[in-house]
Amino acid sequence: MAEMSERGPDTSGRPGVRAVEAKDISRLTDVLVAAFYDDPVTIYLFPSERSRKRRLERYFRLQLKRIGSMGGLALTTDDLDGVSLWLLPKRREPSFAAAIGQLFGVASILGANTGRAVALSDQLYRIRPKEAHFYLAGIGVDPPRQRTGLGSLLLGPMLARADEEALPVYLESSREENISFYLRHRFEVTGEVGSRKGSSPRLWCMRRPPSLREP
Repeated sequence: MAEMSERGPDTSGRPGVRAVEAKDISRLTDVLVAAFYDDPVTIYLFPSERSRKRRLERYFRLQLKRIGSMGGLALTTDDLDGVSLWLLPKRREPSFAAAIGQLFGVASILGANTGRAVALSDQLYRIRPKEAHFYLAGIGVDPPRQRTGLGSLLLGPMLARADEEALPVYLESSREENISFYLRHRFEVTGEVGSRKGSSPRLWCMRRPPSLREP
């Protein structure tokens, strides 16, 4: 569920991008909570406003800590106002059973809505590309810094790497208004998951083809 809100980049005074370090996790957890608090998938999985912030803090802290062990990488900006979470193509693709095992690792955070998360994960897993690809698991920018180009900045290094390796990039967007942002980065909508009537979150599956390089 990639969370983004951006009209166009502002290239003035932009910070650099680097890998997330352990000392960054507390601040970046706060950034992700703020960015995803009212996201449709968040509301679906954490419907109670009384406990949502606390559960999200636990969830994102865990994700930031374990992304490396899952064969992934987390990137942030020098000012720690944004973060992107990636799974890399050279990892061994987990089976659905393994993916569900990872999901149940956060069952104490999801609580009674673990079943919803399992069902949604099943839907996404079934249509996720089986080809080698870079997967954008999540991207969030602190709300006061949204629409300033940080989203594009956080995408840049991995999109460039994907082009160098001639591999596609894949994501699921949980907000229709963000599709135009990804279209500008050469993503294409390949499908949808969820209900148009709002009983479950609607997500747009998007794939960015590898760049055609000169021979």
